[in-house]
Amino acid sequence: MTDTGLTRLDESALRARLLARVAPNQIIERATAIAGDAHRGRLRDEGTPYVCHVLRTALILAEELHISDTERVCAALLHDVLEDGVGIALEQLRETFGERVAAMVHCLTDEFKHSGLPRAERKRLYLQRIAGADDDCLVVKLCDRLDNLRSLPDSPSLEKREQVSRETRVHLMPGLSQRSGPFSVLNRLLQEALHYEALCRYRDLRPDCQLLSDHIEKVLLAMAHCRGIYPIVTARAKSLESFAEKIQRPGKVYAVDPVTEITDLCGVRVIVHTLDQVDAMAAAV
Repeated sequence: MTDTGLTRLDESALRARLLARVAPNQIIERATAIAGDAHRGRLRDEGTPYVCHVLRTALILAEELHISDTERVCAALLHDVLEDGVGIALEQLRETFGERVAAMVHCLTDEFKHSGLPRAERKRLYLQRIAGADDDCLVVKLCDRLDNLRSLPDSPSLEKREQVSRETRVHLMPGLSQRSGPFSVLNRLLQEALHYEALCRYRDLRPDCQLLSDHIEKVLLAMAHCRGIYPIVTARAKSLESFAEKIQRPGKVYAVDPVTEITDLCGVRVIVHTLDQVDAMAAAV
């Protein structure tokens, strides 16, 4: 994954970096201030201030996509203020930042968040709508999702890490590789982030894979010994290097999640001495 260093910066450093990167103007400074006030005191589950996320989203737009026009930068900074119920109304955004910014923030708002629907269904409806939104809204959303993916390895929730990765692959990635301009850059960056998140998640799961492999080895040895067979049995969990190589093979696309789709995370090799023993072990298994 390309490391831009953004996830290690605090709010003041991110704010200074953004204002140094875009053409300074009162509108962007106002959006930065409103975002800071709106999300003050809120923490993400990895422990970082929520406002750092919206600042990083705007910086991805400006630094990595070289998009620094006022309207889209403001939309990136304000993309969560309506959804999170922080006392800011759509009309206030319209009066302060204009119709275009207000429309983009409204488009980026998850209208199903408080619907009571299960998360999977709510996110499906929202992300499918976003995938069909106009290009400006979709670009901002993908910057938002890219920062979320880059932050995922620090999340304590394995379930959340699986969900966000799956949602990205299923609802946002299809068709992205066929698009040009900022979408081709985002496709590459999102793929890198997805690969890195999957590698980190497998790193955390690998000890369990090794325990399972060791258990299977013991079971097979016991079964063989009961039949008077003394094979050579070796068990292993897939190495991190092998996992990383496999998920990054050119042209290989995982529909949902490589951690669940790769079938040889656990491996056991059984070597016997005769074909009859092969048949006996196969029948036992």
